[in-house]
Amino acid sequence: MGPPTPGPTGVTYTTPAGGTPIGVNDVWFGERTPDPGGQRAMTVAEAATEFSLLGVNRFRQFPLHDALWHGVQPQAGGFLWQGPDAVIPAFPHMALPTLFDLQFANATPPWRRDTGMSFTATCDGDTDAYVAAVVDRYKEQVTYWEIGNEMDHWRAADPGVNPPGREQRPANRPAEGYSPEEQGRFLACVAATIRKHEPSAKIVMPGMGEISDQVLDAWLTGVISGAGKDTFDVINYHFYEPWDRLPGAHAHLRAKLAELGLADREVWLTETGATSDPTLDKRTNYPNSESEQAADVFRRMTLAYGYGDRTVLWHTLVDSESGDANPWRGYGLLTNTDRRRKMSWYAFQLLAHEVLPFDTATVLEAGLDRYVVHFTRPGGGQRWVAWGRGSLARPAGATRETTVLITGSPPWAPLTGETIPLTEVPVLIATSG
Repeated sequence: MGPPTPGPTGVTYTTPAGGTPIGVNDVWFGERTPDPGGQRAMTVAEAATEFSLLGVNRFRQFPLHDALWHGVQPQAGGFLWQGPDAVIPAFPHMALPTLFDLQFANATPPWRRDTGMSFTATCDGDTDAYVAAVVDRYKEQVTYWEIGNEMDHWRAADPGVNPPGREQRPANRPAEGYSPEEQGRFLACVAATIRKHEPSAKIVMPGMGEISDQVLDAWLTGVISGAGKDTFDVINYHFYEPWDRLPGAHAHLRAKLAELGLADREVWLTETGATSDPTLDKRTNYPNSESEQAADVFRRMTLAYGYGDRTVLWHTLVDSESGDANPWRGYGLLTNTDRRRKMSWYAFQLLAHEVLPFDTATVLEAGLDRYVVHFTRPGGGQRWVAWGRGSLARPAGATRETTVLITGSPPWAPLTGETIPLTEVPVLIATSG
């Protein structure tokens, strides 16, 4: 992705009926154990309390309890429901289950994936049986179904292509590759099975791993060619680049959706975040810190809402293990071992309770030196989130302000002057309502 570029301004997006979804990605459920994964785990009751305090109303990817094929049907025959049964019914219409696999979703059953076994490119009886069983079991608690995740990683299986970090490619990957068009046909037949068993179900396309020319022009274009425009109700992407590249990336995405005839689809940002670990300089390097992570909660999420994303999920709830070998350390709102609430936890809570729910969101300014996002709330209240250089003229009706770098209740202060000084840390400005 190139350098930061200004984004479009002045476009108002209206929140659809049902409110404004906000949440987290990658929630580990279970009892805490000494191993790194277990340190992240929370019981269902603990997670429910955390969600309520934070204002979370949607979550995605819940390892060991998701409905991935290899988890619920590792062998031909019966199903193992203990994992998803413990989570999905406990959070009606909050969980976004992912079907098949992460990164390399395909129609080959888990028991036929060893080296040398035939690769199943599209649906067959085993595929339909798996999808039907999951949908029939959870359709009363699930509205949206995501088929796979970051399937653009399949490029690693194309002949002559071997990007680094793709060691988990299926052992029986096809020698001729697995093209986006073929993936599209697979996704379309799965969507048809879901809708057959639940006509009102909403289909979420696999999250795109990034917004780049390769993903949009090759993967997304090819998938839509193979699947058809009507397969997906929701377009889904991930964004981990520095926050100031989001306006340009979103404009790039919206232009491609218009070109493909998908301008009317909901767009979700189901993974975004930044690390608080100053020793990790991959993806972002501001330099990274707990205060920069907290500022990023507002910078990333308010811009995404302002550009019309209907759901925005932060990655992640609890830090993964520390140590130089883990390139995803420090992304949580909570620390791993002692569950300390980081500044980002309080920033997320502030956003969820003081900005959301909103009726409309508008990016008023998105230049290279100043950003302003305006929200109107039910009942007539207004909020402005602003950051950058210089100062902002006091918005009409605004009466108070607070920094987003907090470790408790927001220190609201009355507005007294006609201008508000800005810094790279967002300020939240509000009317009395």
